[in-house]
Amino acid sequence: MENTPTKKIERCPFLSTINRSLLDFDYEKLCSITLNEENVYCCLVCGVNFHGRGKGSVAYKHSLEMDHHLFINLENSNIYCLPNNYEVNEHSLEDIKNYLHPNFSIGSDYNSLYNASKTFDKIEYFPGYIGISNFGNNNSLNVVLLLLSQITNFRNMCIEYNLYDGLTENRISDPLIFNIIESIKKIYNPFNLKGKYSPYNLVSIIEKKSQGRFNFSKSSNKLEIIDPMALFSWIIFQLKQKLNKCVKYDFQEKFLPNATLTESNGNIKNKKIDFISSCIQGQLYSSVNKNLIGDIKSIRDDTKNNNHIYFNCISLSLTPIIEATMSHSNNNNIQTNYNLTPQIPIYKLLDSKFFSSTNSFLIWKLPCYLIIHIARFNRSTLNIEKNKTLVSFPLVDFDLSAYLHPDAIKINPHTKYNLINNISHKGPLERSKFVSQLFHPTKDEWIEIEDIIVKTVLPQAIILNESYLLLYKRSDLL
Repeated sequence: MENTPTKKIERCPFLSTINRSLLDFDYEKLCSITLNEENVYCCLVCGVNFHGRGKGSVAYKHSLEMDHHLFINLENSNIYCLPNNYEVNEHSLEDIKNYLHPNFSIGSDYNSLYNASKTFDKIEYFPGYIGISNFGNNNSLNVVLLLLSQITNFRNMCIEYNLYDGLTENRISDPLIFNIIESIKKIYNPFNLKGKYSPYNLVSIIEKKSQGRFNFSKSSNKLEIIDPMALFSWIIFQLKQKLNKCVKYDFQEKFLPNATLTESNGNIKNKKIDFISSCIQGQLYSSVNKNLIGDIKSIRDDTKNNNHIYFNCISLSLTPIIEATMSHSNNNNIQTNYNLTPQIPIYKLLDSKFFSSTNSFLIWKLPCYLIIHIARFNRSTLNIEKNKTLVSFPLVDFDLSAYLHPDAIKINPHTKYNLINNISHKGPLERSKFVSQLFHPTKDEWIEIEDIIVKTVLPQAIILNESYLLLYKRSDLL
């Protein structure tokens, strides 16, 4: 049990010993000596975690042996001076507390999230557009986290949820949900002392929860690439299953897209809406009463009318490069020759999907956020093959009205989308990486993030990448 701190002192004489360059609160919160998970303090001088602060504790001994005096409690962010054991309240330490536990006071001005910030050494960075460390094989998780962070309604809910206030009613017991929400907070944290994020905790939790399906510790090679689409689908499934159990619906409801609060006929919905579905879920109408759409991702066929089928993502298949090359002389829509990489417009892929002779479905309800998966990997027993065909697509005013069912035109007044995130695959399979290109709305610029490397890119360069996942936001949404 901790000793009660003595009376607070006006100013601690050891503030100058703090070394912000050594602080990293993304690591697992364990005592470096005992591996104890409870009552852990981080030394603000050397950045090492220790258990306890009372007499005889590991932190107490460290203070005496190393002459290090300031420690922060990793659960409640209180700062103490040892061995005298008094609490330190200094405004100059707020940046450290907010680095540990991101705290947002934005009101309704979400544009303030995009304001530039500075690291401890005065390097400028933009919250929401920071590098994410790749410390093994977690590159796929990095791009999926950035994609989730660009779904504005989900982001707003995450950053405004108080994970750290200590109230029992706000505690999230599920470690996966807790760490997903915390990851979004840390990506947008304006008090990020390092200007980057390392998802150590989330990596270990996903490995455990997925029972080894996603193993981020393996050395990456062409047989061990973790598919971002598979990982994203798994995370979405977990959020659908657990979010309502962890976060009160009354709180979630404040951040739902307005369009999801009404039925197709304009009436107010009575039942509770799954938050993630309200953001990314669309609806198809099939002219036959069975599922003929195996390449529509994350199908949930639980409606009363079996002709209506939900989707979270539309998957588009690419023509094999050899076939595309052979057919070039007869098809002007595929731009290629034997020496150049084939290129095809995304509308051509959509036409093949929705207007083919074997197709039996059209779009009934467009989602608020549209995710398109370009299926360029072919997995066989022995290896993975990649189709390098480039897909051209509009960055703004991507219009899907042509793919709506005729009876659904009135319930979809907004059919145009703007691209906000492009995940592309770079390099040969044995040394490959996934890269995110994100649109920054207040700077009106595209930012490319490859793990911890962040740079500005021209919009014309976006379609020159081997795109894999596209995230579009409907143009009527703020």
